[in-house]
Amino acid sequence: MPETCWNGEPCTARPITAIVTDTGAFPGYWARHLVGTRRAVVEITYGEQTFYIDNADGSGWHKVTRGGSPHWAHSSITIDPATIQPADPYLTSTEVVSAATHNATLQQLRQTEAERDGAYRERARLVALAVGGLAEQVVVAPAPDIAEPGWQIIYATLHGRQCSWHIAPRDAGLFSHFDHVPVDDPRAQWDGHTTEEKYEHLDHIARALGTPGPFRKA
Repeated sequence: MPETCWNGEPCTARPITAIVTDTGAFPGYWARHLVGTRRAVVEITYGEQTFYIDNADGSGWHKVTRGGSPHWAHSSITIDPATIQPADPYLTSTEVVSAATHNATLQQLRQTEAERDGAYRERARLVALAVGGLAEQVVVAPAPDIAEPGWQIIYATLHGRQCSWHIAPRDAGLFSHFDHVPVDDPRAQWDGHTTEEKYEHLDHIARALGTPGPFRKA
């Protein structure tokens, strides 16, 4: 088994398959449609924490065997530990990726990851700009719904309503100048707003800012 790392530091990782479960905490959980199905996953033990990342296309194993840097995108996933079964590192959810096609797959993954990383970095910059210039209150706290270390959530009160975004570890530096609080801080509690409601509210603010005259609450 090759050496495995997370954030450039040694970790214990193994390829497995397991049944996907719901987080029960995050309304936008990307794998909710996969709950109850068996999925190729990488189990990672880093420090005292054990968490899981998706490996359906081999990208999870590629990440931990290439230093585990935030440069390599990944998708955190929750599973039922009782359903864990050992797996080949390149076992996808439907097939084993052959050696002949593996390099081509990795090249495509690198391109996709670079495009996705660029989009998320741009999003993070815009969030930092918007909340820094418009919010009445801003705090940053650890993300309680993601087991992977380093993830945070920024909670901003914009025009009287809460808006929040997850912050990837690689983008944390963009938000270092905001107040950082513990996860149980009253200002860092999600009020139940959905992604759709959040962006409808931002659309309202954008239209109001683009209209001559004083900014009025709806």
